[in-house]
Amino acid sequence: MMLSTKATVLMMPITLIHTSYDTLVNILCTGAKTFVPKAKKNYYKYWWTEELDLLKRDSLHSNNLWKAAGKPRFGLFLANVR
Repeated sequence: MMLSTKATVLMMPITLIHTSYDTLVNILCTGAKTFVPKAKKNYYKYWWTEELDLLKRDSLHSNNLWKAAGKPRFGLFLANVR
């Protein structure tokens, strides 16, 4: 019986930590659901168009080619890209 009581006493801080953690996570989730506004996917970029998608894609492609070429600062590579 002594071992059982000792084990219970040792488990109390762990139980307290888990309970406190669960309570904190619950409070944060409830606060986020209540106060953080939800917006549609393109809400903040309502001005973004299909043409800008194409320009962005081309820009990323050029940047990846430049990186693959070792990021040259001058030379034929840059002349061809421009």
